[in-house]
Amino acid sequence: MNAWERWRPYRVLAVDVDGTLAGADGEVTARTLSALCAVERCGIRVILVTGRALPVTMDLWKAAGLSGPFIACGGALIVQPPAVDVVWSHSLSTEVTADCLRLGRTLGLEVSFWTADAIWVTDLGPTAREIGRLNRVQVRLLAPGPGAPAPVGSAPVLKVMFGGEPKVLDTVEARVISELGDAYVARGLPEFIDVEPLDSAKRDALEVVLAAMRVHPSAVIAIGDGDNDAAMLDMAGLAVVPANAMAGARAVADLLIGHHDREGVAAFLEGIVRDARCGRMERRSVSVP
Repeated sequence: MNAWERWRPYRVLAVDVDGTLAGADGEVTARTLSALCAVERCGIRVILVTGRALPVTMDLWKAAGLSGPFIACGGALIVQPPAVDVVWSHSLSTEVTADCLRLGRTLGLEVSFWTADAIWVTDLGPTAREIGRLNRVQVRLLAPGPGAPAPVGSAPVLKVMFGGEPKVLDTVEARVISELGDAYVARGLPEFIDVEPLDSAKRDALEVVLAAMRVHPSAVIAIGDGDNDAAMLDMAGLAVVPANAMAGARAVADLLIGHHDREGVAAFLEGIVRDARCGRMERRSVSVP
């Protein structure tokens, strides 16, 4: 069996961004973008599956030279570039967003409400500025007004995030999950608890994409680091996690790769590409009389 045969069954690579593709600074390196592009050229379609907002995900899609749809806002949006064509969108109910605002105030946590064109925050501090930088959307202080999200306005909310020190979130995570039973709640990063509409988490959105592509989950390589990636990883034919992965992702992993801050995903993908090239060379050598 040549080196490429182990990867031949896989048709899709579903990959998270923060904590996985991106380093600790939130940036995706040129090496990683090049590796994503090279994997697509080998015949494995790359699907970005991220909690980030639409604009920055579109930028990553373009920079990597991808072709398929991508999943943004933790599963609330499925977009098919090159146009900004939203093919699937789910939002939280006003009741859930109101409960999130109440819980944030009770627990002393920073809360962000994500709409299609802005992120609204309860505190315009360093966390809010970093969210805006990484997502390249306008960050606004939560208040009634034009375009304001529920519950203080009428704009649909795609997701909510509770932000705080990891040790603080560790102590309140169970309460947030228990009080938000009408939403999907999971840790995306140690510093955040994500709240998303039921049936529109990363796994749900990926299932929609795979069905449209007529690809069985067994033909998917999934890579992610967060507890909110665990269901997607568990569904895939091969579940890959970086060395920095959280406990939920590790629990369902088939393969552990390098740390996200050391371009672990790039190194893994480069290995697939090398195997593909070796496989082609072996096939050519066999055909020579």
